[in-house]
Amino acid sequence: MKKVLVYLMLFVLMAASIPNFIFANETTGEIYKVCGYLTSDVKGALNSGFKVFIKGTDIETYTDDIGYFEFNSRFQSEKSSTLIITKDKFLERSFEISPVNDMMIGSSELPFEMWAGDVNGDKISNMADLVVIANFFNTLRGAGNYSDKVDLNDDGAVNMSDVVIIAKNFNKTSGDYTKPELCDLSKAGRSVMTPYWDYDIKAGNNIVFCPTFQIAWDALKKDVGGDVDLLGQPQWRII
Repeated sequence: MKKVLVYLMLFVLMAASIPNFIFANETTGEIYKVCGYLTSDVKGALNSGFKVFIKGTDIETYTDDIGYFEFNSRFQSEKSSTLIITKDKFLERSFEISPVNDMMIGSSELPFEMWAGDVNGDKISNMADLVVIANFFNTLRGAGNYSDKVDLNDDGAVNMSDVVIIAKNFNKTSGDYTKPELCDLSKAGRSVMTPYWDYDIKAGNNIVFCPTFQIAWDALKKDVGGDVDLLGQPQWRII
């Protein structure tokens, strides 16, 4: 009988220790800051109000007027977490992060884009969204039938300019986003991002070598923390 009681007591102690063991595992890992900058691909649209959160957790924040967000969360080095960005009228964006230090996503100079055009929230910009806009076409803010959820450029009117925005992103889905640049803030003193400017350079027209250009070029190299390469073979016009 005594042996039975001893076994029962051991079983109870083991059972009671299991929840504590699981809880300890769930709270392991380091706390890191995740911040970043985003921007709408629509001129005039607000950069504030985008919800940024970690999937499966209660960690969330919202962007401010310049598209900046910041939060702190506990991360395990061997696991990745899904960061999701959402807002009415925009295609949801998500990607995996595995911070080992404080992290910045994008930058004030190179914010990552959010695409407008998903009015009905089905993660694609297509004819179904145009049908929704048609129900509010030619309405103005303040009118009873106006809805800011279909006013893609936030100009107070639902009109052809909103249709053009959907046309620009027509048939784009959330899966068409590419992963933005991630910056390890512990290496902020070094060049950890590779900015790329896709621009149509016309020789002798929009690049003019002069003292002002030299000053701007030197400042850019200083900000990047290394040399800056100009792709292509532009012909310089010296003045």
